[in-house]
Amino acid sequence: DGFQMGVYARAFDAAGVPFGPEFQVATQWQQSQWEPYATARPGGGWVIGWTGNDSGRTYARLFDPSGAPLTPELHVAAGTNLQQLDPVPAVARDGKIFFAWLDFGGKAGLGPGPGIFGRLFDAAGVPLTGEFQVNTTNPGEQREPKTAADGLGRFVAVWEDRQGDAQGIDIHARRYAADGTPLGPEF
Repeated sequence: DGFQMGVYARAFDAAGVPFGPEFQVATQWQQSQWEPYATARPGGGWVIGWTGNDSGRTYARLFDPSGAPLTPELHVAAGTNLQQLDPVPAVARDGKIFFAWLDFGGKAGLGPGPGIFGRLFDAAGVPLTGEFQVNTTNPGEQREPKTAADGLGRFVAVWEDRQGDAQGIDIHARRYAADGTPLGPEF
């Protein structure tokens, strides 16, 4: 994109044949953009989340089935401390988008290491909630968030917990209702 790392995409049909050329996802090009995560939208198109700005900031953009952008770059995390990374989207059948990401800002007071945060958006990319902490039990060293949506519009976030026990890395998860409210504690 003219400056260090950029985020690009290319669309493929069901047989794996590309249609159209690759296209630039990130319009911010003055600093590096990295770690893209993509997921399909109902009716076609994609949501792509990535990290950008050398200090780390979470971005996303919605695209139609042809690869044309439907939104400008969206800030996934509401905070501006530039210590958020890896925004991973999940999309429900009604188009709502749930993101989870890694936050090094220590905002929740659970310890000095990174935590997992989340936020819910509508199908047009408008925030429905503020950001909220996903992990709640162990201080710091939460990593590698991933997300999914089920057929009823609920979401789940999963991540690595590197503090839970002396045996190494554990996998934790937390479920959310379609409106973003937690369906119980992490497990």
